[in-house]
Amino acid sequence: RAVLEAVAELSGWGTAPPESRARGVACFGSNTVVAQVAEVSVDEESGEITVHRVDCAVDCGLVVNPDGAKAQIEGNVMWGVGSTLIEQAYVKDGRLELSNFESYPLLTMRRAPDVRSVLVDTGIDTPYGMGEPPIGPVGAAIGNAFTAATGRRVRTLPMTPARVLDTLAGGGS
Repeated sequence: RAVLEAVAELSGWGTAPPESRARGVACFGSNTVVAQVAEVSVDEESGEITVHRVDCAVDCGLVVNPDGAKAQIEGNVMWGVGSTLIEQAYVKDGRLELSNFESYPLLTMRRAPDVRSVLVDTGIDTPYGMGEPPIGPVGAAIGNAFTAATGRRVRTLPMTPARVLDTLAGGGS
């Protein structure tokens, strides 16, 4: 509950988002507990989802290196945004069609959202870990924000413009 309250405060949950934007929240917990709020806008003509900001609260137990923990949060949120919106590898005849990262779609700084984070101290004196837990809720937070914005739900990742347009047209993406 502490991480959810912390991310609600950090994100201004309960206040209206900026015009033409919507917010979504998601949580993850497996020792390390993460709560995130994504603020997005949806271009209903192009199908493009823009993630403007991701706020993240994390309880990872005892924090040994706060700067390192915050860097992990930022990097993993970016990874999660990329996975949610653009990263996709195709398999044909049991083999990856991509031969290198040159043709693999990755999130660029142009599309990177503002990431704000807070480490929540619940008094636990054991470090739980600060590796990948912040990746987990990113897709769900973005998806929930998309639903708040449009009233529809994309059910397949990545949330490409084609899938978004299909969903907005009433399809089952």
